[in-house]
Amino acid sequence: MRKLSFSLAINEALHQMMEADESVFLIGQGVKSPWYVGRTAEGLLERFGSKRVIDTPVSENAVTGAAVGAAMAGMRPVVVHPRMDFMLYAMDPIINQAANWHYMNGGKLSVPVVIWGIINRGGRTGGTAFSGTPCHVRPFSGVEGGDAGEPGGCQGIDGGGNPGQQPCGLY
Repeated sequence: MRKLSFSLAINEALHQMMEADESVFLIGQGVKSPWYVGRTAEGLLERFGSKRVIDTPVSENAVTGAAVGAAMAGMRPVVVHPRMDFMLYAMDPIINQAANWHYMNGGKLSVPVVIWGIINRGGRTGGTAFSGTPCHVRPFSGVEGGDAGEPGGCQGIDGGGNPGQQPCGLY
């Protein structure tokens, strides 16, 4: 069995997803910076360009809303939240739009978005920088996914090989 770190497993999965489907793009705060996302986005900008690797300002709700809107329009965004606790600001587009869209349209329309929350970027967090946010997201119907318990689990960030008819979370 091949051994791979979490960050390199995510990086490999992103490369594979973006290579296989031109509608896949990465969007979020700090996607160009290893300080925010570690080695997970390494080489993506050079290989796929700035139209598919979109670095955004700090605005969790707006960035997630843009990704959800793009998914509704037929794109397949992967939106990254480099600080999981601040992902709470994005709950409106995740829960009220992405998770419900499929059901509100009789199962005929989907929102193929991957919502990726990073827990602890290397140990430098303060008292207000982590409170177990995955527990806040899991109970909502319409959002699939959960913990990547080992690096191999990161390979399924596209919805486990059935690239997403429902919103998918990776935490």
